[in-house]
Amino acid sequence: MEIKLIPIAKVKNSRKTPTDDYWEEVISEIELCTLEINMKKFLLHYLINLNLQT
Repeated sequence: MEIKLIPIAKVKNSRKTPTDDYWEEVISEIELCTLEINMKKFLLHYLINLNLQT
């Protein structure tokens, strides 16, 4: 059984590299993906898998 994960949000901040230091100074925001984008990704994935199985 395959499990497909679809992201529901992105974390945005000013950091350019994910280095492991000085994060206490960084303000991050969680930006939720729209339902429309997630549904398009889900349907595309479903249709591709449906075609592969036939």
